[in-house]
Amino acid sequence: GSGLGSGYYTKKDYQEILKAAEDRNIEIIPSINLAGRARAAVIAMNEYSRRTNTTDYNLHDRNTEHVYLTDTLFDDSAINPCMPSTFKFFDTVLKQIKGYHDEAKVPLERINIGGDDSPAAAWLNSSFCKTDGYMGPDPFMRIKVNYTTKIAQIAADNGVNLSGFEEFFMAWPTTDPRGGPLVPFDVTRYPKNLEIFVQTRNSQNDVFIQRATALSNNGYKVGRPFKLLRLQPLKTI
Repeated sequence: GSGLGSGYYTKKDYQEILKAAEDRNIEIIPSINLAGRARAAVIAMNEYSRRTNTTDYNLHDRNTEHVYLTDTLFDDSAINPCMPSTFKFFDTVLKQIKGYHDEAKVPLERINIGGDDSPAAAWLNSSFCKTDGYMGPDPFMRIKVNYTTKIAQIAADNGVNLSGFEEFFMAWPTTDPRGGPLVPFDVTRYPKNLEIFVQTRNSQNDVFIQRATALSNNGYKVGRPFKLLRLQPLKTI
């Protein structure tokens, strides 16, 4: 070719992939990371806010002191689960991706939301989370339960099922140094018409097998990780 390209698939590219995959009985599952590895989205929405002088799609609480590091060693890559703009962002992007599928006449069956756990400090230090008044012995977990429930409702309202990593739907962290079996969130808290497919760790370790078993026994669909494509950033919101 004449250049290196952008590194992303355009809308046209994506729709061509959808059609080619459908011809081969392959399901394409787009991904929007809504947890601790979302720096690209966070930075992009910060720039959008700067250009438009709005906070409609902010994903990061600027009033939160940067006193955390994610496992990727960033202090600004965790999406805030208490800001209304976070849910507006997810709903808007999900609707646009679903529109791509509708135009290509390939229905969007599910969306992957990532789910790598955010450091507790990324949420507990948030002015928005403090304002919401999460109390009790484990406010981090209370925030997480509320977050996953709202995300699930948005997906259900759009007629799209969810997939994500196991820790997004389980009690975490744990005092067990090995990671522990964890406890899945009660699946009945999510919309009845929503199917949740959980990706478990690709390991034969007994602890990870226990997690997969617990999720399956509690009504979740369970499977191994799969390869994700990268879409071109949306030009307009």
